Amino acid sequence: MLHQSANQPFETNEHNNNPIIDQCRPGFYFVSWNPNPKWFRLLRTFHLSNCLVDLVFEWSDPYRRLKRFIGLMIRQPSEDAWQTRLLHVAVRVNGNKSIKIPKSKHENNTWGPIEFKGDKCPTSVELLLDFGTQHSPAEKNVLKVLSNLRHSETSHDIKFVVDKQQFGANVYWLGAVSPVFFSMFHHNFRESTYRTIFIEDAEADVFFQFLNFIYGINPSFEDGMAESLLILADKYFVDPLKLQCIEILFKILSTENAIRILVLADRLSISDLYKTTENYMVENWGPEQFYLHPDKGFLASYCPDLNLKLNKRMEQFFTVTNL
Repeated sequence: MLHQSANQPFETNEHNNNPIIDQCRPGFYFVSWNPNPKWFRLLRTFHLSNCLVDLVFEWSDPYRRLKRFIGLMIRQPSEDAWQTRLLHVAVRVNGNKSIKIPKSKHENNTWGPIEFKGDKCPTSVELLLDFGTQHSPAEKNVLKVLSNLRHSETSHDIKFVVDKQQFGANVYWLGAVSPVFFSMFHHNFRESTYRTIFIEDAEADVFFQFLNFIYGINPSFEDGMAESLLILADKYFVDPLKLQCIEILFKILSTENAIRILVLADRLSISDLYKTTENYMVENWGPEQFYLHPDKGFLASYCPDLNLKLNKRMEQFFTVTNL
């Protein structure tokens, strides 16, 4: 548990600005918050549908040796509420890399606390909270049937081989969700005759999550999964998954992944994502950040036209800002 240190200011809701809460899909929330940096300990409570979330920060200034922590507690009206089933929590502080917050082994509905690095007080906090999706009883029953079909070998009439791993599926359900699969299995394509399909442009864990979505099971978007799933969703014309991946990439855009997202947006001709990412880089990066970025070599080698275009845009901006 987090404990208040002696003589430290303590901030509650009355002293702090409200977080911005955006529901990317039912049960999946993005929370953006800019706390007051003068406080050494923060407690912020906000509402997500039927539950309350207590977010607690505790840290030291550069002259103290107190560790910096973040913790999360979920309070709900009833034990059977769907919101109690929080599946994943990730946090990004001051624009740094996202960190997964593990669930406490000792207390129910408590996540963390975890220690985070950095001497600066948190002025920017971003949370991703995945509660799963809220469904009516009828929808839950349909999803239960689909989940059984997903894992029942007797319903599988086709097999995908990805990285030497095999995944079974049903051609009629695949065709109902993806027009590309429908054409593959119901027209004069090779796949309509041969019931084993080798997938060579995806990793096994990504394709597994892709099939989960097709069968109504929420995929995991951890560890860059949104980028990989976006490629598959675009290839097989699974538009709901594509839109969900784009929405998540908007939310997690950072210095670390900006070039990767820009390349992906350019490759798939997603203009809104491309413009947002390019503007983010132009407005937030200096020459050193841009030219010494770990992904700059990849950009120059594999996307020379895009690299040239971006170089010109960045150089124009640097020239104007230095006048």
